Amino acid sequence: MTLNGTLTEKFDAIAAAGFRHVELAQADLAGFEGTAQEAGRLADSYGLKIIVFQPFRDFEGRPRDEFDHHLERARVALRTTRALGAEMLLVCGTVADDAVGDADVLVADLRILADLAADAGLKIGYESLAWGKFSRRYRDAWRIVDGVDRPNFGLVLDTFHTLALGDDPARLADIPAERIFLIQVADAPYLSCDVLQWSRKHRCLPGEGSFDLRGFLTFPMRNGYAGPLSLEIFSDQSGADRPADVALRAYRSLCKLEYDTRRGLIGDRDRLVS
Repeated sequence: MTLNGTLTEKFDAIAAAGFRHVELAQADLAGFEGTAQEAGRLADSYGLKIIVFQPFRDFEGRPRDEFDHHLERARVALRTTRALGAEMLLVCGTVADDAVGDADVLVADLRILADLAADAGLKIGYESLAWGKFSRRYRDAWRIVDGVDRPNFGLVLDTFHTLALGDDPARLADIPAERIFLIQVADAPYLSCDVLQWSRKHRCLPGEGSFDLRGFLTFPMRNGYAGPLSLEIFSDQSGADRPADVALRAYRSLCKLEYDTRRGLIGDRDRLVS
């Protein structure tokens, strides 16, 4: 979603920039004249591994008389994830108006989804949205993940959703690193506007905004997180630029952010030792 162009153009730019893994969105498949399996083979031809298919929305807490319908939606999404050769389906916390907020219902629904995914050999990554109905902050999502209590059901963190709300990332240190399946990184300027519009229109690459991304990443990395860092940038500007240019800037900015964060951790350790 960070790049414009066809799926072939995106894969070409992403691979040329140096990336070896990629997330794929439903919109990518909607514009692709082929099957999910063919999209997976196309990624393979560029040396890219699709690690995440996303987003699967508005599943948990829906009216009981509609639950079979949402289960079938889940089965379709999981079949697509497998066909792509991906390992994880990303699930966003519901924003549906008709969803109920009973924690037991939310957890029970997601446990069913986790078990369906386990039967397919897949993982579920659960993410809070800053405008979510019941789960807005990473601690909300973590309570749900902890309640589902399945080894294939873990937490997805997005720097935007935490930092746009002014949430304190320090409590990330309390979450076991192995329960965090993915960290999506986005910078942004500080704005006074609706958080949904802020997210959809004004994200930018690391170092091009005002967020303390290094401060955010310090906590899970200090705790042992060694999973993927990905970029999820919604921006009118990036959508207008050449995919190759955006991908190269993206790769360099993410490498610099990781390097600076790890260098800071080494400095912290040296100060503690001395």
